[in-house]
Amino acid sequence: MAAIEFVVRDRAGNLQRGVLSEENGNAVSVAGADAVSLNLRRFQAVGYTRDGDTLVIELADGRQLRLDGYFQGETDLFLSADGLLSEVSLTETGAGVDALYQEAEVYGKWNPNDALFYTDGPDLDGVITAEAPVTDEETPTMLATGILTGLGGAGGLGAGAAIAGGAAVVGVVGGGGGGGGGAAPDTTPPAVEIDQGVVSVDHVFDDEDHQDGVEIGGTGEPGTTITVEIGDVTHETTVDDDGNWEVVFTPEEVPGGEYVDDVTVTATDDAGNTTTVTDIVHLDTVTTVTLAEIDGAVAGSGAVINATGHADGVTMSGTGEAGSTIVVQITDGASATTTVADDGTWSVNFAASEIATGEYTADVTVTATDVYGNTASTTSQMIVDTVTDVAVTSNNAGTDGTYNDAEVAAPAILSGTAQPGATVEVTLTHANGQTLGVQSVSADASGTWSVTYPGGTLPGGEYDVTVTAVATDAAGNSETATSTFPVDTLTNVALSQIDGNAPSTVINAVGHADGVTMSGTGEPGGTITVAVAGGASQPAVVDANGNWSVTFP
Repeated sequence: MAAIEFVVRDRAGNLQRGVLSEENGNAVSVAGADAVSLNLRRFQAVGYTRDGDTLVIELADGRQLRLDGYFQGETDLFLSADGLLSEVSLTETGAGVDALYQEAEVYGKWNPNDALFYTDGPDLDGVITAEAPVTDEETPTMLATGILTGLGGAGGLGAGAAIAGGAAVVGVVGGGGGGGGGAAPDTTPPAVEIDQGVVSVDHVFDDEDHQDGVEIGGTGEPGTTITVEIGDVTHETTVDDDGNWEVVFTPEEVPGGEYVDDVTVTATDDAGNTTTVTDIVHLDTVTTVTLAEIDGAVAGSGAVINATGHADGVTMSGTGEAGSTIVVQITDGASATTTVADDGTWSVNFAASEIATGEYTADVTVTATDVYGNTASTTSQMIVDTVTDVAVTSNNAGTDGTYNDAEVAAPAILSGTAQPGATVEVTLTHANGQTLGVQSVSADASGTWSVTYPGGTLPGGEYDVTVTAVATDAAGNSETATSTFPVDTLTNVALSQIDGNAPSTVINAVGHADGVTMSGTGEPGGTITVAVAGGASQPAVVDANGNWSVTFP
């Protein structure tokens, strides 16, 4: 039985050549290899199975070749004969291993795998057939190179016959007198590669890139017709004189989004030979972002940042595509940048000094830029209310503001201002620290409030009352205002002298003739009325020193 040549290439490019036969053994180790090429035609390998990490190849003559360690890594398998190199793609199924062949390269053309080619093939037992060149989908019948040798004349395959892809291609045979034969037809598939716009060259179409269309390009034989298919859309072009080609799919033909799709490129030369290669186009023209919370409250829900929350800083958080860059911008204010975590969340914190206090609404815009350059943004509102106000403005203690004996017996009414809707708690405290009363009320729409304490709440005496008003607005901000007013239900008066003597002095004729002067003491500012028997009376005002004096004519 014929020996099978092989070549094994490691990942450093070193080559190991040998022969598989009954004498040398039908197994070779390919563990860790980059590629292995066997001197076989496609039809001579009739089946593939897996035995542990070993690939077992069934041959047409009944032999089994063993590639030990094949399944330990990523090793490319090639079959080569007659100047052709076919790549074998293996897929494990429940029934075994399925093989898909693809013409990789042709010897003598542009090829980086010269060391993997064999220009002839092994003479395994087989049957000759004459048919068209083999395509990727066809499986030819058995053929031996030697069978064609010497077949000439009018009854055989003449000099125009050649071997291509494991099948005999019959050329033009001359007639009578041993005539001449025509030239062998071109059965060499054209070379073609994709080097633009596909995943194998690490290209991803982002939104900006996609707007100009999806460009797919590569190299090939000048003059070759190139057909490119993506989905249901096909474009055709011709390889230029420099060996380059390119087609452009419009954004409508290959819509934007986030997905991958197959790209199929078929090269057809003038002789009708074809080569098909496939790759993948990757589109990522969109990204997403949300602003979910502002300082712990749902964004856009009307939640307010009050003075307490502002003091701790303001935290904002949301979601986006992992790895995206997030920029958070407050209108006319601070900005912050972060990156979306692997779980799709992000968070930034603004210090209290970065956000102005007061009572206002600001837009918060979040912009996400993903790893491919796509952007998305969302805007929400941040409501800030860190202030409130309150004041005590008046009481009902008359024009002098002092509660006298008659006024403490009546209800005491206090009033003031605050933010509309704010709750105001008003507490009265005696000078000795005793709480005299507590009342709560809400400021009306105009921002005024009033509370009423029952008569008798203020005890008699002479003292000051402290009024403490605490307002709490709808945002939870609070403010305190204090005021005082006097209570004076007591007074005093004394008659100290009559005509310069004690009140018991007798007024004689001489003293009476000059008029009678009376004096005494009282509360400064108080009004004194002095009345004598017979109905005469005189008023007096107590001076700042507490003295008063009147004279009766």
